[in-house]
Amino acid sequence: MTRLAPLRASAVRQVLRRNGFTCVRTSAHGELWVHADDPSRRTTVPERTRIVVDTLRRIIAQARKSRDEFISE
Repeated sequence: MTRLAPLRASAVRQVLRRNGFTCVRTSAHGELWVHADDPSRRTTVPERTRIVVDTLRRIIAQARKSRDEFISE
């Protein structure tokens, strides 16, 4: 298990796409991402340059994946 580090918002978006999520709504403060097969799996990505570790953990939890599964896919 690797240590989680802050990521750029663009990298988080790429990881979400690889995990089967699509962006369904964009606002001034962030984006809403929903999984294509299971719409109950949804998460928000804030409109920031850097996503801090605490926010990244929440995104991973909302995606219902383990940390290693989320990053490796």
